[in-house]
Amino acid sequence: LLGYLAETAHPKELVVVTGPVQIEKKAIFDRTIDETSQVLFREFGVTLTIVEESNLHDRFLVLDNGTLFKLGRGLDIYKPAVGFAAARIASRKVRETEIDVFVID
Repeated sequence: LLGYLAETAHPKELVVVTGPVQIEKKAIFDRTIDETSQVLFREFGVTLTIVEESNLHDRFLVLDNGTLFKLGRGLDIYKPAVGFAAARIASRKVRETEIDVFVID
């Protein structure tokens, strides 16, 4: 999802707010975020910032223009992919979910 946003919306920065990562998964999480951050910057010039908050429940995305996307499943909407779909997010199948969009005028 972050790659798709970077490629299509051309933001300068993406901020992901997430809950604390379990200590046994922290090393994998940190490595994955570091690799993702490097690719986003190298390929699209996008800076990735991760913010951990302990009292999160709902998953949502807020654009700097105030548009809010409330994600029913979180960011795990994509099914595992192989072949062409693994390299092109627009070709991947998704799990059933609802995404509510709110636009503030």
